[in-house]
This record gives sequence, structure tokens and C-alpha cells, in this order.
Amino acid sequence: MAFDGLTTAAVVNELTNKITGSRIDKVYQPQSTMLLLRLRQKRENISLLISSHPVRYRIHLTERSFTNPQSPPMFCMVLRKHIEGGKIISVNQPGLERQVVIEIENKDELGRVVKKYLICEIMGKHSNIILLNNDKSTIIDGMKRYSYAVNQYRQVLPGETYKAPPQQDKIYPNDLDEAKLLDELLRINLTTPVWKGLLQCIEGLGPDTCKEIVYNANLSPGILIEECGEYEFNKLWEELQKVRECLNTGNYSPILIKEKNVYKDFSPLDLQQYPKENKIYYSSISKAIDEFYLHNENQEKFNNLVNNIKKILQKEIKRCSKKAQLQRETINKAQNMEKYKLYGELLTANIYRIKKGMDKIEVTNYYSEEGETLEISLKPELTPAENAQRYFKRYNKASSAAKQAQVQLENTLEELNYLQNTLFWVQNATTLEEVNDIKKELLKSGYIALKEPQGKKKKSKETTKRPQPLSYTSQDGFKILVGKNNTVNDYLTLKIASDSDIWLHAKDMPGSHVIIRCDNQKAPESTLQEAAILAAYYSKGKNSTNVPVDYTLKKYVRKPKGAKPGMVIYDNHRTLYVTPNPGVVEDILKKKVTSRNG
Repeated sequence: MAFDGLTTAAVVNELTNKITGSRIDKVYQPQSTMLLLRLRQKRENISLLISSHPVRYRIHLTERSFTNPQSPPMFCMVLRKHIEGGKIISVNQPGLERQVVIEIENKDELGRVVKKYLICEIMGKHSNIILLNNDKSTIIDGMKRYSYAVNQYRQVLPGETYKAPPQQDKIYPNDLDEAKLLDELLRINLTTPVWKGLLQCIEGLGPDTCKEIVYNANLSPGILIEECGEYEFNKLWEELQKVRECLNTGNYSPILIKEKNVYKDFSPLDLQQYPKENKIYYSSISKAIDEFYLHNENQEKFNNLVNNIKKILQKEIKRCSKKAQLQRETINKAQNMEKYKLYGELLTANIYRIKKGMDKIEVTNYYSEEGETLEISLKPELTPAENAQRYFKRYNKASSAAKQAQVQLENTLEELNYLQNTLFWVQNATTLEEVNDIKKELLKSGYIALKEPQGKKKKSKETTKRPQPLSYTSQDGFKILVGKNNTVNDYLTLKIASDSDIWLHAKDMPGSHVIIRCDNQKAPESTLQEAAILAAYYSKGKNSTNVPVDYTLKKYVRKPKGAKPGMVIYDNHRTLYVTPNPGVVEDILKKKVTSRNG
């Protein structure tokens, strides 16, 4: 969503009512492009967030808390000196520009009352926060400093004269009448879509608002200016009047637009172009904006963390696969070394025929039914016994390497299985909490290096939360618990489940441990079928048919000493073949209940 002039007007309207007359208690700069003003208004604490980030630019009230750097940045120190303790006199917006001017009254070093102006330019990559002196023209400092070498239009440096961003050649909505609107639209290329025409000629309206005007006028979304007649222009004017009324009265209806659990947009208007089920209504424009950016920042953190962990796991999987290949080659090579044992034994049997200085000898292979003749190479400088021992040593060395490689291969395959399981969980994680759990597991296992904090080390007092499996109720009333990562799988199987419970897992593939809580009762076939479908659904075979699912009593499941998280062995099992059909799965998922251990 572009933070357009209309959204800015809605925010200014809210700030005027909420923070006018408040005191600036504290100034923070938690990020290089973010400012946080802690305000005090009639014994109420209020936080004002201002961001000049090139993508997440905005201004609004917030209830969020942020971590501040140990040493405040220079701009933060300047603001603390000039506006901390000051009183906010007014909050204004020039026209419908994406600018907010906060007028602050404070005392200088001599105790005289002076005014300062905090200019918040909410303008995409050109966003900035600038503090002006009492004369409203001299720059005290800016969050982003630059000279004419960077920006030919103006420079933002301490002591320089402030020059406002260039105004767009657009008309303020209240300065329009129906005839002027028609005239302005007809000045534009007539093959331009109407909504783009409105965007080009009316100040403060973003793309969504212009599309909303066209939508509410019951016109085609892509209708061109040349396709409009008197009727169409009259309808456009009527809908523009409604937008002007919101602007003039301050009666906004803030919403968030949500599609498939993703927040796509926010607006100060109740956009009718979106279905009602896709809209979330708010009483405050600040709350809508705050929620939008909180969700998107969490989603960005989630995506970045998932991608980083996936890269680490894929790198480790590649390493293990290469190691396993080398170990297999060592084992295969040792199998070819059996001939050296044969050579040693044949040389020992024919040692009386060998003379020092011979470079080869032909002997009969007594171990073969055909009794063929073999030619064996000799080293002339060695004695007959030393030549025989040389072949025995080569065989023993290869045999020893093969045994060691076999043990190492088993360990490597176990590690590879664990890494592939963990990659499956990362790829199927849906929340930041789930990914953080996996990150902690990888930190503990040593796959991610722990970064030591700079400066004095403090012992962290982290409270270890009990892993929470997913919980469902079968149609027969039995509780079915499902693990959602390696750690939860371990906790579910080894801590929660009783020996008489039924344990299920998709055969030979990454997936959830599933437990049917039996309480010493026999689980019906229908419950077993539901649990097997859940085991298949929460596995790599989710989109497959006839997924094999092993099941056994929990007492037959055990964890080998030193095994990786989520890794178990089991016996006395049977196998069910199920298809996690979407319709059937959906019916089972509807029976999800609040997760509680046990």
C-alpha cells in the first residue's frame, strides 16, 4: 500500500486528537531509519513511530516495543537536546502532501520558550525526518543528510535553509468542481484508464482510492477516458464527493485487506472493491497500519530465517552426501582387495619356488575349482616372505579401512536422515515460533554457530517452554497428538505417550510422530485410520497416494543412545496404506483442539 496523502490526512486527524498538548518524555532511535517518541498525555503514555525507511515509510501511533541500541545515534542525541521535554502544539499536513509537520514548544539553554518543527516526509525512497529551528527555515539536523552532489534539487545539512520537496502538479480535491474535474481528465491522453487519470490530476489519492472511485461508480475497472460520456463523468464526480466528505469530516473507516493469511493492503476507507470476508475493520488508522507492518515484518523475518536455515541444511546435506559417497567407494575398494589376500596365501604356499630378485611368478590357484594359473608381481629387492607379507598388509589395511568406513557410513546416513527430516520441518513451518524452535535445535546440535554478544556477557534467563504437539479428537472421541518438529516429536513420544498408546509414523520418510491416547482402551479401526491419515498428511508424502504408515504400541518405540532429535527405532509394527485426501483431511483438521500436554 502506498502511504498516500489521504492516509496521511487520516493519521494527522488522529494525531491531532491524540497527541496535541502532550509532552515528549523520551526520544529513541531503535533503527537507523526509525524514530520513536514516548509521549505523556494526561497520565497516559503514548508512542509515536516515524519511519523514513525506503520501503516501510510511515507515521502512526504504536503499542509495540523496540530494542534500542546501546549507544544512541547522533540524530537521536540532537533530538533529545532540542525537543525532549517539549510540548506538542500542533500536527499539520501541507495540503494533501505526504508530509507531517509537528510543532513543538520547548525551552532553550537560557530558559526562553522557543519552537522547533519536526518535518516528517513520508515519501518512499525520498523519506526523511528533519528538525527545523524556530524560524521554520533553518535545518538543525536530518535523519538522512545529503548535499547537492547526491540530490540536485536540495541539500539536507545542519545550518542550511530547508527547502520542501517539489510539489506535484495536482489539484487539491476541495478545489475541484465537476466541470474542472472533467476539464482535467480531458487534458490527459484519452487512451489512459480513468483510474490512472484520477491519480494523475487529484492530489493525495493513491491507486487503490482511484480504483475505488471507478468501482463504486459501477464502471469497468479498465475503462478509458475516451469511453466515458456525461453519465460516467457524473458518477465519478458523485463518488469523488464521498471521498471529499471523509476528508473534510474526518470520518474514516480504516481496514486491512487480508488474502490467504497475508496482509495485502491497508486503507483509511472501507474499500468496496474487496469482499467483506477479506477485510478487517479497525477503529483507528494507526492500529491498522501498525498491525500491517508488524505482520509483514514478522513475515519477512520468517522468510529470511527459513531461507537461511534452508541454505545451512542444504549445505550440510550436500556435505554428508559427498562424505557417504566417499565412504561407499572405500568399502567397494576393499571388496576388490580380496585378491591381495589370495596372492599372499598363494605366495606362502609356493615360497620354496621364489628366489630373491624375481619380478613375477606363475602359480596355480588352489582355491579355484578350475585351478587356473595366476601371474603375481613381485618386488625383486624383497625376500619371498616379504613379498607375501606385502600383499597381506595391503589386504589388512583395506579391510580395516572398510570396517571403519562402514561404521562411519552408518553414522553419516543417520546424520543425513536427520538433516533431511529437519529440512522437511523448515519447509513446512508456518510460524516464526516453529522456525525459531528449529534454529535452537540446530544451535544446540552445532550446525549453527552461536554468536557471542559483544561487551560484558550476561547470563540469559530463558524459560524453557514445554513443546506443544497439535491435538485432534477422532470421531470415536480418542485424542490424537501430532508432533510438528524433531523436538516436539521427541517430547511427544518419549515424555507424553504411555506404553499402551499407539504410535504412528509415515514409513521411511520425514514426518510427524503421531500418538493415539488409548488410556488402556482398544482404539477402533476408524480412529486408527484417522491417525494414519494425519501421519501421512504431516509427512513428505502429503501429496501422494497410498502412503505407507507404520504403527505399533509406544512400548516398542525407543531412542538409541546418542541419536539425533526426532530419531527413534521401533519393532512389532504393522503397516497401513492411506491417501491424505484433501476433503478427508479437512474434516479431521476441523477437530483440532487447544494443545495441552497429555
